[in-house]
Amino acid sequence: MKRLILTALFMAATPSFACINDRDTLAQEAAAQKADSSGLPNVARVITGRFERNPPLYYEMRLERVAKELKANPTKLDLYDDAGAASDRLHRSKEAIEWMERKRKQLEISKIDSKSKREHLYRYFANAGTFHAHLWLRSGANRKDMREMKLGRDMIKKAIEIKPNAHFGREKYQLLLMEWILNPSNPAVTTGVSRDCDERSTRKQPAQNSINPSYNDFLNLIDLKSYDGEDLLKTSNYPDAIRGLSGLVVLGDAWSSFDVFYALSQALNAKGDTAIAELARQRSLELLNDGRSSLSPNLKIKISEDFQPSFARVHESPAIHELYSRLRAEAVSYQYLRESYMNTLLRDGSHPDTNPNFWKGWKEPPLPSLEVPNQAEEDRKATFKSIKQIGGFLLVGVLALCTGIRIGWRRSSAHALSGE
Repeated sequence: MKRLILTALFMAATPSFACINDRDTLAQEAAAQKADSSGLPNVARVITGRFERNPPLYYEMRLERVAKELKANPTKLDLYDDAGAASDRLHRSKEAIEWMERKRKQLEISKIDSKSKREHLYRYFANAGTFHAHLWLRSGANRKDMREMKLGRDMIKKAIEIKPNAHFGREKYQLLLMEWILNPSNPAVTTGVSRDCDERSTRKQPAQNSINPSYNDFLNLIDLKSYDGEDLLKTSNYPDAIRGLSGLVVLGDAWSSFDVFYALSQALNAKGDTAIAELARQRSLELLNDGRSSLSPNLKIKISEDFQPSFARVHESPAIHELYSRLRAEAVSYQYLRESYMNTLLRDGSHPDTNPNFWKGWKEPPLPSLEVPNQAEEDRKATFKSIKQIGGFLLVGVLALCTGIRIGWRRSSAHALSGE
């Protein structure tokens, strides 16, 4: 278990956010489309981490095998994507870029049909753009040298031009995030804590300078605060933001991205799903506590407890906090069981790519309940409880008053009869 924890920490050490195209991405996407018309897991499962992720050994074995296959037959274009993606998953960004450049050279001399060539060009630009962005991040995210990020941004633009709606539109949101990193917004609005939240919440204000008030999520959804449950997202510039951001997490590499989860919390709040938005905020807080932060130079967080939402009331609900803790614990347990099963077989030389019976002995744990507390119902119950308490106090007061009056009247009558 210690080795699993160490490798998991290694794989999550750098905040990544972008899209990767390999055989796993395509298979996962196809399976998701069969299971759900949205093509993605329930957003609460996305937020809490209840989706499939593979251990490093899985990618090491794939990389070793496909490298040998490509050496024997360099015309297998799909394998370059597998090799590049595996290298990137192992945080070997330069090696990943080299694999994509080999693919580009092979594609130039390939005699495949135009439709297939277009698909491979798309995957080349999408993967290479992602790997260049990851190289910038993993090299220290030096804002004085943005060449790798700019190159990655330009390549993602070309990928979108070739295939605009690929993978549930996630690359559109990847591009928006990359543009924002290159040119961080500085809107003249209160962001870390909204004015509405100040009025409605009893929590203390953030400590001075703990959160720079110029910070905003990269989709600039800060002003869309749906307190009455109205869906404001559908009329915004990003009506499909929840799906796109979820795609970056599940089909990309944004599980450890503070900025993606913060934006997701804002998008869910704009849609009126304030309870689910609070789950996303809890994930943002978890990342802060783990030492992650924003890629924006405008955000300098010193005290994670001071990071408050731009939506009110829901974040005070103990029931939602308990739900998040329960779902996260279940997701961690699921991931541990799955990786333990995989590593046992992988160490014996078996791999899902080559062994059709790899998953024969795996029993998928049942999905936990995703029932989210109804905040309006909680408020109603709390109000009713308060009314009952107040009514009880009033009743006791009235009874005490009546008793006092009766005692006083009896004493007055006694005095009158005695002639005093």
